[in-house]
Amino acid sequence: MTFLKQSGIVVFLYVPVDIIKPRIVLYTRGTVRQSGETLDDVWRQREPLYRFYADLIVECGMMNQMEIARFVVEHVNI
Repeated sequence: MTFLKQSGIVVFLYVPVDIIKPRIVLYTRGTVRQSGETLDDVWRQREPLYRFYADLIVECGMMNQMEIARFVVEHVNI
């Protein structure tokens, strides 16, 4: 995370874990986690870190991709 902060702007695209779960199943996308850890376990560990290091947090659970992109462009001052 330190490297990311030094390299540019960190944007946290926040989506509640209950919305993430079906997306992961839908796209058969894996997650990096320890043996025996659930997605909920991983989320409880990482979400506070993502918030801490983020320069911008986008609450995007109900937004589509275009709305998220517009929000980021409007709120990131480059």
